[in-house]
Amino acid sequence: MRVFDVFINKYAPEEEKAGRLTFIKGDLLNAADVEAAAKGCLAIFHVASPSPLSKNPKLFFDVNVNGTKNVLQVARALGTKLDTAPAHSLCLSRHQSLCVHEQRLRGQFPSR
Repeated sequence: MRVFDVFINKYAPEEEKAGRLTFIKGDLLNAADVEAAAKGCLAIFHVASPSPLSKNPKLFFDVNVNGTKNVLQVARALGTKLDTAPAHSLCLSRHQSLCVHEQRLRGQFPSR
């Protein structure tokens, strides 16, 4: 299993040495990074999202919308199965105005 992230945690070498995980550092906003990490994978499970409390709405939007778009396009190009769960607990709270609802995204991503 591969873990693709902009940050690699301190446990990465231990997990890699044990053969449990492979860590790949890259940026979800860079389609070439996403493609390099996804090549040879049977499936992609996308859960990346910065914290909504980071007070950086541009980063929040870019990762959740543009990063997800990169993942969708790479998965399609490679013929890789994809499961996405980019939303997080804030969307289950009273702050619905911060969430992008599925209906607003329809038609923005090409279908197969």
